[in-house]
Amino acid sequence: MPTMTTQAPQFGVYVFNGGPVLAEPEIFEGIARAAEDLGYEAICVYDHVVMPSTLTDQHPYGGPGHFTAGPREVYYDPLTTLAYLAGQTRRVKLITSALIAPYRPALLTAKMLASLDALSRGRLILGVGVGWSRDEFAALGVPFHKRGRLTDETLRVWRTAWTEARPSFRGELVAFEAVLFGPKPVQRPGPPLWIGGHSRAALERAVRFGDGWHATRLALPDMAAKLDELRAVARAAGREAAELTIALKLNLRLGQPAAAAADLAGTPAEIAERLRAYQRLGVGYVVLDVQGERLDDVLASMRGFAEAVRPRLAGL
Repeated sequence: MPTMTTQAPQFGVYVFNGGPVLAEPEIFEGIARAAEDLGYEAICVYDHVVMPSTLTDQHPYGGPGHFTAGPREVYYDPLTTLAYLAGQTRRVKLITSALIAPYRPALLTAKMLASLDALSRGRLILGVGVGWSRDEFAALGVPFHKRGRLTDETLRVWRTAWTEARPSFRGELVAFEAVLFGPKPVQRPGPPLWIGGHSRAALERAVRFGDGWHATRLALPDMAAKLDELRAVARAAGREAAELTIALKLNLRLGQPAAAAADLAGTPAEIAERLRAYQRLGVGYVVLDVQGERLDDVLASMRGFAEAVRPRLAGL
């Protein structure tokens, strides 16, 4: 069972590298610098390569209806964005939430990730997912039905490239022999891997490959049920679930009503009480998607959370 720590969760905040409103470099910089100044532990980015104008699949964590990108929808590449922001900051961790592993060539991506970890002096955390949009997979020429196998093999390639002096790998989809691979990541055996997704396969992947499990917008009863399932999966695999960091992405609506059951909404006291309940379940890292239409709104919520919510969590 994930053990309850004596400390409150750590917090990351999205810099909005994707979307119709806030995806602008000046806004990235403003949020990243504010996160560092206000004591947040991390900044986070999304991942989409292309976004078809009309999607046939429903977003798995977006609520009812279909996710449809408008003409102003922009998604900056997550690794390029984090490399840029690594130079704008000095302390905060750099989180992909989540990088879609099967979109990208495994060995090339291992190189990019190792370079980013080295250049940022070991600040990278890799939230990893298998993806959900058939349309996006089709546009990229990647078989949607193989995304799980592609992800598993990609994760094995990354670990091999990061840890072996002359990496060799022979899998179903990837093969290379005694290559020279450098730089190695600063973090050993590599950046922490937080495996995303709520399916049984995702939980099994987290136990098999991960340093953490990364959930998205789960209300308290649903989070409790999934953690029970994760513990059962870990026991069956001979691993302790307490070894995994439990990370959870939630929308922050400080001073606003909730739009969904999992939202961190309302007064600072109400939000702090909700976070205490998540912490009692074992959540150790909360990734905040701060809701707002303007940079000033986002910064005000970030400041309010840092000054009025976090002090209520001290000493738990």
